[in-house]
Amino acid sequence: MGDYSDWIAFQKRACGLPANFIGYLAMLFCRIITRHHLRDPKTIPGHYSEDGKYMNKETLPIRTGAPVKTSTDRWPVPQREYDEPSADMMTAIESSTETFATENNLTKGTAFDSLNAYYLGSMEVFHRHPKDYTHHVMLHPSDAKLMLVQQWGELFGLAGKVGQKLGCTLAFRPRNQEEIKIMEVIFKAAVDNAKAGGS
Repeated sequence: MGDYSDWIAFQKRACGLPANFIGYLAMLFCRIITRHHLRDPKTIPGHYSEDGKYMNKETLPIRTGAPVKTSTDRWPVPQREYDEPSADMMTAIESSTETFATENNLTKGTAFDSLNAYYLGSMEVFHRHPKDYTHHVMLHPSDAKLMLVQQWGELFGLAGKVGQKLGCTLAFRPRNQEEIKIMEVIFKAAVDNAKAGGS
């Protein structure tokens, strides 16, 4: 029962799937079909460049510092960072996101799993996770590959499956104001992808 109780406790904080036996069964199903090696760009199928489409290595420099630890070391969902930000960083991320949404004509709603989501028309661009303040962003597959190469995120294990976009990527939480600017670069690439039809 250790895995079950640990998952329930973590899911209650992470939100998304229901933190109960039904949610646990859903996680076990995801474990069967999930992709692996989520930080390897070769995990993304197809002949997509690793150089990006709406971002490049100049606009998205390599991330420095210690590798990010996420819950995918144990479960495919929820995909979250273990650490949580300070109250000041939460406020800064929220403020930046709201400004970005206004400037890019995004509307706020909820994702399929009731998380804070931002849309261009009817197309989801990204959503934010409570507690850890990471984001799932709907990128072009080439930009998703670039994210992995530059170490700003990891692929969603269900990307390209069960209705999820192939470029659905977990963007690691910004650690400071400079990284909030990087977050905005990633958001803009997701907006441009949505404007082009959402590959």
